[in-house]
Amino acid sequence: MVYVGVRDSSGTEVRHPDADLVFLDSMARVLGEYATHDASGLFYVSRPPMFSCYEVERRAPFQVGGHEAYRQCWERQSRWLVSWVRDVRYANARFGACRWERVPVVVSTQMDGPASWWFWWVDPWRGSIPLTTTHLRLTIDTNKCRPNH
Repeated sequence: MVYVGVRDSSGTEVRHPDADLVFLDSMARVLGEYATHDASGLFYVSRPPMFSCYEVERRAPFQVGGHEAYRQCWERQSRWLVSWVRDVRYANARFGACRWERVPVVVSTQMDGPASWWFWWVDPWRGSIPLTTTHLRLTIDTNKCRPNH
């Protein structure tokens, strides 16, 4: 599970219905992309498309086999995320008409599973696998907005 948090210089959470983040490694190679899809301003994986589960999740309750399709997408996305998320160093951010390049990203990871539990519990849906939660946090200076081209 990966959570993305963006704050401004004062520490206030920044949300926008039309925003995207391109995560980069130390050599400025693109690792993955996130975008917002609605007024909530929450970020979801957007690229590459085969790992984006937003639409699959949105349709799941209304389609036959939708929950299974979402489960498969989530598993595929989870395996892909762990392959690069610890390499994130920077992000290119766009919120509406403003953009910021090579914003430093703080990556923190927490294990939620048998290694950190005082008892063993078997999840009937996932088995007994540990879950890793990673937070990607960045701070943007809203006074240094660069207009989009």
